[in-house]
Amino acid sequence: METVISAAAKHGKALEINAYPLRLDLSDVWARVAMQRRIPLAVSTDTHILSNLDFMGYGVSVARRGWLGPGMC
Repeated sequence: METVISAAAKHGKALEINAYPLRLDLSDVWARVAMQRRIPLAVSTDTHILSNLDFMGYGVSVARRGWLGPGMC
């Protein structure tokens, strides 16, 4: 993850907190590291069907545990 975060910072890319329960790709710890390096973060549900939007709470929880506020995602 250190390499991915460094590359995102170098190239001005955002990272995703994937809220789909079987993914949850960016942990709270790494989300906080990305935030500290001023890397934009998106919370996404990886939605392919409408009912998957219900998973947004999982992604928001990861962001909150990483101390990201609403203006940081």
